[in-house]
Amino acid sequence: MPDRLWPMEIVSDSMRIVGHVTPTAWAMDFLHQLISYGGGPRDVLVETAVLLGFAAGSNALAAKFFRC
Repeated sequence: MPDRLWPMEIVSDSMRIVGHVTPTAWAMDFLHQLISYGGGPRDVLVETAVLLGFAAGSNALAAKFFRC
């Protein structure tokens, strides 16, 4: 596993797609939009929805596999 992160702006389009399989890329897009571009809540609706989807999916998997 690589131990370095780099901005998505410097990678190819195909790597951007692959990178967005993980919630980390979505969270970084969220923060980048707010901090670097001065965006507001409306500007991060997609990222928020995707992150909530990751959270719901993770919660569902945890509930299935860790039932007592």
